[in-house]
Formats: sequence, C-alpha cells, structure tokens
Amino acid sequence: MSSLKQNFCRLILSCFVSAMLMSSHISLASGQEPSTLEPYETFIVEHTIKSQFPVQDRKITVRLPENYYEEPNANYPVLYVLDGEENLDFTSAAAEFLASVGQIPELIIVGVHSGTTRQTDYRPQASAAQFLDFLETELVAFVAETYRASSYRMLSGHSLGGLLTTYVMTEKPELFQAYFAQSPTLNDEAVRQSIERLLSENTDLLGTYHITLGDEPGLEPGFNAVKEILETNAPVSFHWSSDRQLNRTHLQTRLIGVYHALEQNFARDWPLPAKLMENINSKAIKQHIDNVASKYGIDKDNYATDTLVGAVQARFQRRDVEGATKLSEILVSEYPESIIGHFFLANGYANTGRSDLALKQVNIAIELLEADQAPAAESAPLLAAMKRMQSRLTGN
Repeated sequence: MSSLKQNFCRLILSCFVSAMLMSSHISLASGQEPSTLEPYETFIVEHTIKSQFPVQDRKITVRLPENYYEEPNANYPVLYVLDGEENLDFTSAAAEFLASVGQIPELIIVGVHSGTTRQTDYRPQASAAQFLDFLETELVAFVAETYRASSYRMLSGHSLGGLLTTYVMTEKPELFQAYFAQSPTLNDEAVRQSIERLLSENTDLLGTYHITLGDEPGLEPGFNAVKEILETNAPVSFHWSSDRQLNRTHLQTRLIGVYHALEQNFARDWPLPAKLMENINSKAIKQHIDNVASKYGIDKDNYATDTLVGAVQARFQRRDVEGATKLSEILVSEYPESIIGHFFLANGYANTGRSDLALKQVNIAIELLEADQAPAAESAPLLAAMKRMQSRLTGN
C-alpha cells in the first residue's frame, strides 16, 4: 500500500472511527527477524542480547509504531529508554500521544532493562564505560540490523539513568543526537567538569540536552550548577533546555520530563514552524520538508503529506481559509494523487466563492477514491461528504 494511501486511511480512521490498538507481548531470541511473524503479534518485542561488556545477558523490549508493518519502506527515529522495565510503558504512551497529534514523528522505542547491575552500570566511577561500550558496539548495531531504524537516535534516563545519559553525552556526544535526563544525580564535580569541557572544546557541537528536576532539594545543587555551565558555555549550535517542576516528586519527573523533552526536541521543525506559516511560500516549505527528512532519516513523502494535511486542518480550524487553500494547493501540486488534498482544496475554493474550481477539485477527489481497487472501509463517510458537496455545487 502506498504511503499516500496509508496517510489517507489514517486520516479517515482519525476522523470517522474510534479504533482500539491491540498488541501482543512476545519474546524473540536475539537475531530472530521480527517480520517473519504476524504484524499484530509484534508491536512489542523482547530480545536477549549476549553482551561482552561484561559477559552477560542483557534484555531489551522494543515497542514499534502502529504503522510499522503497513509501511515497509519507512524508517523511524529511535528513542532508547534506560530502566526500560519500569519506564518503557509511560514513555511509549507519551510518545504515541505526541505523534498522534502531529507534534513528533512516530518512534521506535527501545526499553533497556537495567537488571541487577544498575548500580555499577550507571555510575561513571564504576563500570559505566563498559555499559557505554554495550550501547555503542552492541545495542545500537543490533537495533539497526533488526529494525528499520533511522540514523536519528535519542537516549533518555531518570535519576542514576539521568546521570548515565549525561555521561554518555560527554563521552560520545555523536552516538545520540538528543539526550534527556530526568532528575539526574549531577552533584558529582567530575561529571560537571566533563560537561564544561565538552561544551568549551566543541564550539560547533550539535545535539540536544534536556534536564528536568522536581521538588528535590538534594539534587538541586548539581542541577543548578549544570544549568549555569550550559548558560555560560553551550555553543549556539547546541540546543539545551531545563525544566523545573517544583510541585512534582522524584518519580513524577520521569513522565513529565520525557514528555516535555520530546515535545521541545521536535518543536523547532515538527510540524511546520510558525515562521513558515506567516508568509506561506511553496519553495520555503519544500526546502523545510527536505531538511527535516534528511535530519531525522525519515521518508520525505510520509512527512510531507502528514505535516501538510495537519497544517491545512489547523488553518481551517482557525477559519484561515486563504492559508488553508494555499497549503492545499502545495499539497495537491506535490502529491496529485492525494484524495484528501483535492477535497481540502475544493473546500478552500468553495469558501472563497470559486465554485467552478471547487467542483473540479471535488470531482477529482471522488474519481480517485472510486478508482481505488481496495478502498478503506472507513472511507464511505468521506465519499458521502464529497458527493454532497458535488451536489451543492452542481445544483442537483
């Protein structure tokens, strides 16, 4: 099924059907190909990786996007979540919600179980260097080989996991493109010196670092010291943000922190930035789409259609018919087989008194939908709405 049809079907589902996603929980041995199983069985997959750093079995749980098997050519950014046995479920819920409302892309989310060696794995003074070796040489490679992971990777950790996330950033800043630390234990002077050194010695450093702290007096000195280091030393190319949640507990920051981190990490370019919407320009929007697809390693057509459809809907909701019409024209120009694009454009023309153009566009939308050899069952209400518009415009 083409990406345009997938986008159309998702829109129909969101507009007309209340659907429940059902997923099974299964286990796979390391190296087994998930796609050999039925798609509905594999949205949540467990693996055991035989690590050499040190020699032991390490468990991970992978949660795949809802449309993973329906879009076999699409790649997805990956969010790695430390303490995955505790933090994966709510992190996935936050990410899936943000993706469903168009604020971030769909993600592959990898929950990295801490197991019994957490206290040493997550401490720079202990064996964090070995755990970093596991992340770099084993885990990231395994995910890339097993799943359709894009080149864009994020690492998220809470408490000691936040400390480890920060440590990985200072040691291997290029391993992940974004680092999210919730209630990190940053009171160690050596860790703060590492952050300062990283920022001072890399004046063109790229990436994102987001730190969150709740009402936690014991962690406040380290948090404030790191914030001051960031304010003083972070290069312009490095995006960082801090989030203080004074009425939240240490455990609550896990959910609040990762939600805000994901939201802010993608807010600069996903969906279409507000500055592009101030003066809608086809060339600038197309260039932005190319840049975003390249940055996140994702399918350009999927991003373009999703984000343009979302932008048109937002303009109609704000009663900005002129803006919605301009965006619909770009959508139809780039994707002439977009059924919803033609229907949007018909509405734009109809609401600005251009009835002949509106009729032409709604006719195209109807022809495209009726020519579909395997239409989505949920498309019937939209087809009915198109034909009602057609009747009004023809006076029949």
